[in-house]
Amino acid sequence: MQNRIPVTIITGFLGAGKTTFLNNIISQNKDIRFAIIENEFGEIGIDNELIIGIDDGIFELSNGCICCTLNSELTELLVKLIDRQDEYDHLLIETTGIADPSSVAAAFISDYEVQQHFQLDGIICLVDSMNVEATLKVETKAPQQIGFADVLIFNKKDKVEPNQLQTITTNIQQLNPYAQVIEAEQANIETSPLLKLKAYEPSNVEKKTVYISHNHDHQHEHITSQAYSFDQPFDLLKLRHFIKVLLLLQSMRIYRMKGILYIKNEDYKIIFQAVQQQTIFSKGSKWGSDEKRESKLLIIGNNLNKTMFEKKLRQCLV
Repeated sequence: MQNRIPVTIITGFLGAGKTTFLNNIISQNKDIRFAIIENEFGEIGIDNELIIGIDDGIFELSNGCICCTLNSELTELLVKLIDRQDEYDHLLIETTGIADPSSVAAAFISDYEVQQHFQLDGIICLVDSMNVEATLKVETKAPQQIGFADVLIFNKKDKVEPNQLQTITTNIQQLNPYAQVIEAEQANIETSPLLKLKAYEPSNVEKKTVYISHNHDHQHEHITSQAYSFDQPFDLLKLRHFIKVLLLLQSMRIYRMKGILYIKNEDYKIIFQAVQQQTIFSKGSKWGSDEKRESKLLIIGNNLNKTMFEKKLRQCLV
């Protein structure tokens, strides 16, 4: 497959600092030509003097980047950007504060043409440290943004007492143990490493899953994070069917599913990921001769019923 354009999705609830963080990325990485997709063009705060041309809804900027608004279907916009692929090196997408990032991520996994040209690198969520606890109680999209993130940036750390910030970050990190946690003031952090997360690479998923304990079960407000471990092999056909039906019926309640699968008659670990109703099964590393073979799954969602899930998963074992 040809070299694909890496894609970074920036999410976070209203007022968390997404636009400030986006501008920090652009200013810190002057050697990278960015294409930027904004849900609402007015949010980005780009100086009109930077705009040097407009073509088919895509704005050319004097700093070497291009920018466009998401005022139509995302896949349609991506097809337009494919035609201009030699003009940029990295695609940044800033969602609105009330958007579910999984619906944006799904476009890079479900559409074959898009997959040929773009590689989803990671999802970064800006968290308003001052207001996140209150926001999680009343907003349904905020838990989805946190549960789906690969990096959680706890912004405005200077506005919160250190011990309070520690409690907040610990509680939320337990809900999404896959996510890297960073604290920031005015979203001012080193951004270059965050453009090379490769979060959807099977090898990275495998590394992170290994360290998740099967006793990992956490509830915070209505967000649930549950770990499952099985030392019997799965019947892959049964498991795929169950997950397909589960995501079809409960995809709005399940924010993220990832894990390592021990499959009957398979010498390699199978790395599993789910984005909305799309599932990804990839070959991981080979099981070691003295390595314990077991499946490890993590499911993050909204008030999930662990007893029911475990029962259904056990029915998929050989």
